Amino acid sequence: MGDYNNNNNNTIINSVIKGVARTSIYVAATRAISTNKFIRQSRVDDDDDDADHHKQQQQQQVLSNYFVDHFYVDDLDDSFLDKNVTVYDPYAYFFSTHPQSVELLINNLLTVATAEEEEEDNNKSLNESIRETVTNYNPLHSWRHLMSTNAMLRGAKRTKLIDQLVLDNVVNNNQNNQNNQNNNNEKIKQVVVLASGLDTRHLRLPFDSDTKVFEIDLEQVIAYKRLILDQVTSHYITKPISQSTNTLLAADLLDSKHWTSLLESNGFNRSIPTFWLAEGLVMYFTEQQVHQLLSTISDLSSPHSQLLLHTLHPKVEERLDNTDINNHNQDNNQNNNNNNIINKNEFKYSTTDPESLIMKYAKSFQPIKTYNYQDIDQMFIGQVSQDTPLETSQFTLSIKK
Repeated sequence: MGDYNNNNNNTIINSVIKGVARTSIYVAATRAISTNKFIRQSRVDDDDDDADHHKQQQQQQVLSNYFVDHFYVDDLDDSFLDKNVTVYDPYAYFFSTHPQSVELLINNLLTVATAEEEEEDNNKSLNESIRETVTNYNPLHSWRHLMSTNAMLRGAKRTKLIDQLVLDNVVNNNQNNQNNQNNNNEKIKQVVVLASGLDTRHLRLPFDSDTKVFEIDLEQVIAYKRLILDQVTSHYITKPISQSTNTLLAADLLDSKHWTSLLESNGFNRSIPTFWLAEGLVMYFTEQQVHQLLSTISDLSSPHSQLLLHTLHPKVEERLDNTDINNHNQDNNQNNNNNNIINKNEFKYSTTDPESLIMKYAKSFQPIKTYNYQDIDQMFIGQVSQDTPLETSQFTLSIKK
């Protein structure tokens, strides 16, 4: 039985690291490095009494002394991250340092090094050298080396923005309603995360016990996530701050009839407001598939439901050639098949006007605001970095009237 389980687990993991879902591991690695910076800054704040960062820490989660003592990496280069865009996500560390995730990391490092050196006769020694480096040092060092600073900054900032919007519109809104009976805002007690990947908000954000969180992704992704989280919760002290009821559902979002039926059969109630999160999803859909998804979300949503939609700007492909892969040869995108960090050929959909898209296909949803990375800089850092691009990702929050 043990061999069967191991073989089954390997099959699950291999299917994740060789498909589009592998990007969730890269995002997890970014969150792990962000977490390291969060811990580093918390140690400084203990001496400096930085009230703002302490407030941020209390909003997210009390640091686990066990995690800090065993998994904090003091010599990791996380200086590129501003403390105000960091988050505390201990689960991300285990997603990005699992042996099979490390294998994905090694394969990418080998591809990069081979392309740079262009010496095929040296591949064997190169393989040995990279494996030795990754295994002898914490894998976060190698993740930091592999991914460009710009890509990791965007990943950290997008996580921070989405966390804040969930806090403002679900967690804090519900608390305000409890404290103020005259508040006209509707409570949101359901959260649906579409193509959830290795998202951990259902564990690390302070949802109350009345909130239900549903996550939907492909079967192998859900299985991989359960595998890692089961290992973490059984071996390490990483107590969730969330009190929500969490349901992980395996389904293909292109099969609307199946996933909506599965969602409702597991306790989803379309008659109460829902917060929908679609992060890192629709860029992999065709235009028609995006339209179908938005229409389905609208059909499942009661008034006061909210949708946070992540879209790509058409100009993002130009930036991928130059900024996302740390000094890597541009030809990697063509030669590395599905093992590369970001393969722009997998992107099928982009838009310059996500608000019009939502109003046309997610009927009755009205845009509240669209954020870009410069907006995120202004929100959390107080100024726009000169290297922050304008035309990359867009994050549109809308509400159903």
